[in-house]
Amino acid sequence: SLTKQGWCIEGKKNYHDISLRSSNGVHLELHFSIKENIGYIDEILEKVWEYSALVKGKQYEYRQISEFLIFHLLAHMSYHLLKGGCGISSVLDIWILRNNIAYDENLLRALCQEGRLERFHDNVVLLSKVWFEDFEHTPTTQYMEKLILNGGVYGSLSERIILEQGQYGSKMKYLTHRLVMPYH
Repeated sequence: SLTKQGWCIEGKKNYHDISLRSSNGVHLELHFSIKENIGYIDEILEKVWEYSALVKGKQYEYRQISEFLIFHLLAHMSYHLLKGGCGISSVLDIWILRNNIAYDENLLRALCQEGRLERFHDNVVLLSKVWFEDFEHTPTTQYMEKLILNGGVYGSLSERIILEQGQYGSKMKYLTHRLVMPYH
């Protein structure tokens, strides 16, 4: 196990991962689930095996189809942005995949639409083109860039609060959510 090799667990076990740190300071976010704790996205992510196939010549290795892999990365990126932080590498990963693997744009769009990530997908793609292909910024890509560059991989508390307020529609709804225990 990693802990026997000197890795220390940081914090508590999260919804889908646990953080570890090596003795020389390397951080590892070890995932044990691909779900993101966002219901409408998790409904699609739960179907991972429907979008995966056994690698030819292998007995245990499976690969997600290209469209699902891109959707999965977008879902994870949206999770991190909703929590206030997302690394530059996430945008680069999307750009590299879109430009270097064969995939069906219609299937990817259908997955994004079902997961309510269609606009997010479009803006991540546009941001990647701004950064790596000299496209012009929009107000949305400028805001995303600010979140990513200023928030780092994990984001700041103030950005997380602003994003969560946006999710709930108003400061009052956000405060109610934070202060009142949900019935379930």
